Amino acid sequence: MTDIQTEIQSAEKKVVDILTRFPETRVNDNLLVWRVWAEHDLRVLHQVIYDLGDDKITKLTASETITRVRRLLNKQGKFLVVDVHERRQRREEEVRKHFATLESFSEG
Repeated sequence: MTDIQTEIQSAEKKVVDILTRFPETRVNDNLLVWRVWAEHDLRVLHQVIYDLGDDKITKLTASETITRVRRLLNKQGKFLVVDVHERRQRREEEVRKHFATLESFSEG
């Protein structure tokens, strides 16, 4: 396996983890990149912020790699934005039904 393949595989694991744990990152690339850095590259991120070494920043998972991996996963039908919207719509429908049941109970 080449270095690039290893890097992409590592990035994919990180992105899958973040997209799974933080569904809001499916619709916001900036938030996705930040979460990957904060959750998986924290030590390097700390060095970038506090040591201000230009060489350190290249050790962060590249933001372009993170967003490319997300697009690749979306192309494979995984972690689609629709999933988030569908879940929200299902939840709203459940709440509407619940309140409709309460209203009919109080009327009858």
